[in-house]
Amino acid sequence: IVDLLNARKDCITFFHSKKYNKEAKNTKASYCITTQNLKDHLPNNCIPIVVNNVLVATSTVTQKFYPNSVEDEYDKSAININDTDYKDIVEAGKNVLIGENVKIGENCIIGHNTIIERNVQIGDNCKIGSNTILRNSLIKNNVTILDNCVIGKKGFGFFPKNNMNLRYPHIGIVIINENCEIGCGSTIDRGSLSNTEIGNFANSFNRKSPEEFLVAIGKGSIKPHQLSKLKPRSTLSFFSRYRRRDTNDKMPLEISNFQPGIAIHYAECCFPLPNENILGLTSEDSGVIIHSSLCKELDKETKKEDWITASWKDVDPKQYFSSRIKVSVKNEPGSLGKLATIVGSAGGNITNLNISEKGDDYFDMIFIIDVHNLDHLDKIIETLSEVDIVSSVSRLLINL
Repeated sequence: IVDLLNARKDCITFFHSKKYNKEAKNTKASYCITTQNLKDHLPNNCIPIVVNNVLVATSTVTQKFYPNSVEDEYDKSAININDTDYKDIVEAGKNVLIGENVKIGENCIIGHNTIIERNVQIGDNCKIGSNTILRNSLIKNNVTILDNCVIGKKGFGFFPKNNMNLRYPHIGIVIINENCEIGCGSTIDRGSLSNTEIGNFANSFNRKSPEEFLVAIGKGSIKPHQLSKLKPRSTLSFFSRYRRRDTNDKMPLEISNFQPGIAIHYAECCFPLPNENILGLTSEDSGVIIHSSLCKELDKETKKEDWITASWKDVDPKQYFSSRIKVSVKNEPGSLGKLATIVGSAGGNITNLNISEKGDDYFDMIFIIDVHNLDHLDKIIETLSEVDIVSSVSRLLINL
């Protein structure tokens, strides 16, 4: 069972959202777990398997093929490296353990108390720090992994079902490409149905090292438009950095049939606010995502029976929540300063902005603003709309 993009003939894949229409139409898979509403988007060579909840069904099927994909116990096969064929090949510290199906290349160094669990391949000239755990990973040549890293373990993924938490399987691996360095204390989980890959921009531009890559940018040999095409920019690539969630902030929510241990997040597409209706949706990777009832994502292929009842409860009036507005403002000196003063005077806080379109007379700006609730945001929007340099202002909800 493989994702839409990487599936080949005789594979099973899954299709649960219209945002993957392009991948669905071009999939080479022979079978696809999907819904009644989405099945007609599949090519003729792919037989639909119609279910009510695609992600839950995919989880169940995956566990049939990979019964050990849910649990991730310690590798009982691991033995001391001095009891293996690598004792005279690898420069290793004390208490280094090696599991089954492990291959290590030439000129490698492994630090103290590190465990290379099963299903790991390490290339040549690699350095693995101390107190590190590797599993289900492909480490290519010239890679450095510093101390206290955990790489290749299963990722986080739960679905609430019948008052229980359904664990999502992870059958992918971690791939770390040549000349990469992983910093101290990093955790890199393997993917659920696809691989987690750590790349190297230098290789993509035929440069031998990151240093050579940066020099080429400085000299102008690599143009900005080439960099922008290296990885397609997500709709939320700018906004996702500004979802406010301080570690000390509590989640003032009441969620139906909520199971302890499930992660909860505010949706980045709509930034839900106190004083408005909300509901939750389960996510394969993130737990429960809280959306505004006005969110455009809810108009997609999400069935109402899959929605989770949620409401605001015991909201601290001093707590801030992220929101997003779009302002069309006159293109003249001091415009931005005037808007910032108005927002600040109204008790809001601009955490970031982006100029989305610019003309000779007006330009559109998108603000990320911290507010207390929906009424607070409406007040700021009303105040901004009365300013002479503002032609329009509104709350902005984004389609993924």
